[in-house]
Amino acid sequence: IMFMCLFLASCQKVAIEEGKEPAADGQAVVTFHIDKLESFEAARSADIASFCNRINVVAYKNGSRVKQINQSAGDDDFGNITMALDTGSYSMVILAHSFHSNPALTNPQKITFGHDLGDTFLWTGECRFTSDKVVPVSMQRVVGLFRLVTTDSIPSNVASVRFYYTGGSSSLDATTRLGCVASRQTSTFTVTEDMKSRTATFDAYSFPKSEDGSLLNISVTAHDKNNDVIATKQFTNIPVRRNQISLYRGKLFSGGDVVGEGNANIHLTADDEWTTVEYDF
Repeated sequence: IMFMCLFLASCQKVAIEEGKEPAADGQAVVTFHIDKLESFEAARSADIASFCNRINVVAYKNGSRVKQINQSAGDDDFGNITMALDTGSYSMVILAHSFHSNPALTNPQKITFGHDLGDTFLWTGECRFTSDKVVPVSMQRVVGLFRLVTTDSIPSNVASVRFYYTGGSSSLDATTRLGCVASRQTSTFTVTEDMKSRTATFDAYSFPKSEDGSLLNISVTAHDKNNDVIATKQFTNIPVRRNQISLYRGKLFSGGDVVGEGNANIHLTADDEWTTVEYDF
């Protein structure tokens, strides 16, 4: 994606700002306005916040980070980010995500998240800044999702459910929009009292490592308050692609170990929503 934008600022060292960046004398400001996530029209900041709780805008020059601005969902004007830079050309990266902290953004070819990866959207642009601009940004989802829907209720002695999985990545290459590390990922879900004696839905995200997606191997374990394992399931060769949900539905807490296999019912949705591939196990 190429943009010809324009502007000026001073920035010899890496500057990381939280929220809106004020303009200094003699500086021009570019505002990046996130108006689309996939094809979803984000008309209000509340719309964006329903998909993500953090936004990172980063300017790189010759592969090195020169400035970064972070936003959180409670910030004023969430989804509109201003930045001042010296006149010149930059590689811009914008992330909108629901991760619990800001990822490591030193290297655009290896943006590192970690455990409990969440929904993530990306925009990149090669920009030349020389004057004030408002740049509309249409972001694309770069994660795939494994969704486990239980058909049996959570027993009263379950305190947590954990996913351990390989085959995908928790690090992103912004230049390819693909995962770039063979990660060992984990996601942990605390089971509250109101979740017990009910069916449940658990989501595990990953960055696919190729355009055709990745195959995940997933171990799901349920634990009691003493961290003892109560139930376990193994899922192998789970297909995960960008903007696609691999949905597995079945019994988690009873029935012993099984491999998640079954007839696939493919449900195609509008572009602004996930594509879902559904399995029974």
